[in-house]
Formats: sequence, C-alpha cells, structure tokens
Amino acid sequence: LLAQPGTYQTVQAASGLSLRVVPASRYEDLDFNERGRPFSNPVVRHAIMLALDRSSMAASVFGPYGAAAAPAGPVEDRAFVPGAPGYADDGAGYDKASPAAALSLLTSAGYIMAGNSLYAPNGFPVSLALSVNEGDPVAQQLAQAIVASCAAIGITVHLVPAPPSAGPLSGRAGAAPGPGWQMAIEVRNIPASPAALANRYVAGGPENFDGLADKDMDALLEHAATASGTQAAALYGQVDARAWGDFVDLPLVPVPVLVASNSRLLNMQTGPYFSQVAWDEQDWGFQAP
Repeated sequence: LLAQPGTYQTVQAASGLSLRVVPASRYEDLDFNERGRPFSNPVVRHAIMLALDRSSMAASVFGPYGAAAAPAGPVEDRAFVPGAPGYADDGAGYDKASPAAALSLLTSAGYIMAGNSLYAPNGFPVSLALSVNEGDPVAQQLAQAIVASCAAIGITVHLVPAPPSAGPLSGRAGAAPGPGWQMAIEVRNIPASPAALANRYVAGGPENFDGLADKDMDALLEHAATASGTQAAALYGQVDARAWGDFVDLPLVPVPVLVASNSRLLNMQTGPYFSQVAWDEQDWGFQAP
C-alpha cells in the first residue's frame, strides 16, 4: 500500500496493528527528453541534476512517518537495491543541491543569468515543462520541490498534468514524444534482474523513454548480456555509473510503502523488491499470550 500521511493516520488509529513505512524498490525518476532541445545538450541535464536536493526530497517524503519510517535516502543505484552484492552509491554526488555549480555550467555554455532569470544563448528566458502523474501524490510533492530548485537558478518550470491511469511516458518509447514533454517524473523499478536495464538504456529499448542513443552504452550492455556471476554484476554496475556520468536521467527517492501487521506477529520482514511481505512467511509466528 502506497504510504500517504492521511492513510497512515487512519490505519494508525486501528488497535493491535504495528505500522512501518519502508522504501520500495520502485522509485520516482526524473526523465529528460534527449531527442530535442534543451536536453539534447548534456550540460543542461547536468545542471538540473546539480540544482536539485535529493536528500531534502527523501526527508520530506519519509519525514511525516517519524520513527515508523525505515531510514531512506535518495536512490543511488539503478541496478541493485541497498545491501545487495554489487550495490554502490553511484549517485551520492547528487544528494545535495549545488546551484552555484549548476549556474557555472550553464554560463560556460552561453547561458546568462540576469536578475532572477536565466536566458538561453538565443536570448530567450529558460522555461521548461514537467509532466507529472495526477494520481501520484509522491510525484506531485517532488514536482513542487523541482519547481523551487529550478527557480533558484532562474529557470521557470511549468507543471503538465498526465492522466492518473499511467505514467507520463509509459507507452511512448520509440515514438515521437507527446506535446510539451521535456521533463517527466516516471515511476521506475530497481529490477530483480539487472539485465532489465538494457530495456531502458539500449538505443531503441522498449523502456528507453528518454531517447538515449549511445554506442558505448550499447556496447557495455551487449557485453554484460553475455557475462555471468560477479562479472555480470560488475558490468551492470558500470551501466549504472555510466548513466550517472552521462546525465541520462535522475533517480529521485524510493516510493514509500505502508506495511501494517498484527503487533504480535514475529519475524515478518519486507522483501527487497516491491516491499513484498509474504516471501518469508514460513518464518512467521505469533508471540505467546
């Protein structure tokens, strides 16, 4: 169950339940349309990534649940969940906002900051569209933080509502992007099999919503597909590191999941993927009265 403060308070009022809010392997991801301007320029993608404060985002999403929330920070690895062999904090350099560094990148590329507004090299003020699922309260919350962070570097961000039945980008892979799509918040998942990353980052992949077409990434994924064991894990770790280094997209924060159980139930642990709760039921038991 997606954790929301209102739902949490309602369930909290029920007697005999133990509540936890845990980070799922699903996460909110900021996608860039690399098929056209301005995000065909990696400098602009990099600058947006530097401008955002992912640590504050995670704190705002999980903070309302207090001690019931498991520790959760920004998503640092697309290939592996925390604690899994191969996991690395590849995204740690983007935990905190660095607006000065973002502006330095942009001005070196010909952008001009005048007053409180950023102007593109063509002289027009920079205004971007961010597509957000109307039925995703976490994405809506993160969108407000993105608007504020971009305003701090002179960029105006307009929110574009997407129907709640699907993500803003789902179903558009391999096709021309929808009208107004420049940035979007899309729910992704850290896959149980890292090989699924090929669907996102290989040219023309079914989940390559952003239009990435990079021969070096394709070669790396092809190599990883023929490897096994620790070699494959290391190669998929390189895929994640390359995605960070190429500013392909920006993982934000895990989706918070509310887990409610009888307070006398012992040994129940949430699984690493999707926060499933029945994977270890053979170890469950009830505390003696």
